[in-house]
Amino acid sequence: MSNWQFDDLDRGHPAVIFKTVTGSHLYGTQGPESDRDERGLFVVPADHYLRLDEVPAQVSDDRGDRVFYSLRRFFELAAMANPNILELLFVPDECVLVNTCYMTEISRHRMAFLSKRVFDSYVAYAHTQIKKARGRNKWINNPWPEQPPCLLDYCWFLPNPTNAEPRYRPVSFHESGLNPSELAAVKVNHSPFVYRVYLLGGPGLVADGAIRSRSVAREDEHRCIGLLTVNEERFAQAKRDHKNYWQWRDARNEARWRDQEQGVLDYDAKNMMHTFRLLFSAKKLLTEGEPKTRFSGADLDYLLSIRRGDFSYDLLIERAAKLTEELETLTDCAPLPESPDLPLINQLLCDVTQQWERDHA
Repeated sequence: MSNWQFDDLDRGHPAVIFKTVTGSHLYGTQGPESDRDERGLFVVPADHYLRLDEVPAQVSDDRGDRVFYSLRRFFELAAMANPNILELLFVPDECVLVNTCYMTEISRHRMAFLSKRVFDSYVAYAHTQIKKARGRNKWINNPWPEQPPCLLDYCWFLPNPTNAEPRYRPVSFHESGLNPSELAAVKVNHSPFVYRVYLLGGPGLVADGAIRSRSVAREDEHRCIGLLTVNEERFAQAKRDHKNYWQWRDARNEARWRDQEQGVLDYDAKNMMHTFRLLFSAKKLLTEGEPKTRFSGADLDYLLSIRRGDFSYDLLIERAAKLTEELETLTDCAPLPESPDLPLINQLLCDVTQQWERDHA
């Protein structure tokens, strides 16, 4: 198989050695409108890594809800204690959609991937969820319009000095009263993003989202009316933010954001729920030697209460900080090695790949 397509893998290609339900349907936190996430693993024949053809590390559907990882990439991430990857080694049988003897062999050696690195990886990921919980709230309260950012919104005009005061006081381009279609711009040497502006009746200041720079005849120099400065950095950031917002907006689950849009919550409750899910899972790893993937009882009730918005953001931050301190203490006496067993992991990758190749020769 040289053309690694999601549809081929998802239809049960023999390269797929494992597939499972993940996300909220694995954790037990799903609601009636929750998306269903799936993760899978596929074997890449060893000789493919000696070819010039690109071998993808992962393949997913358009929404990213269903993802297949190459076995090599899976081993890399698992050895790094990536929370979303480690959990695949510990999912309950009722969540598994495809299982094979190859995955059984990998699972038999799953403890080789575990180490005290889980503290750093799980806590870091949990704190990322906290940042998202407030960061996306900004998108809710300050949505981007469909129209992309306009370059002239990030431009400032300095008119030629006159006897009037104050001199050299920049004004936003929109406050300058100038018509961009009647202007021409010339770059100022040794001054990035600074242009001389001429009133020439054209050809226009902007073309394809950038300042249109040109040369001006010497006899037209007297038509220079001032300088234009462009905040290229802020404009580039605005374009990235606009793109990210609309990618998120188009792909989001509408039910998830209803409370925030109505002003009921000032944070993303689902992200905060995942913060504590990760911390709870890390605690079990550090005390019992395996992550918590399926929640029930008091832990599940607590997670669901967070998702309902029963707690203030400040209270959750305080509790997350205390739980993080507890995990740091537990790490010192955790029944885990300092680092994963890389020699065993490397050998396991070779053995499983070679066995699959023999079986599919």
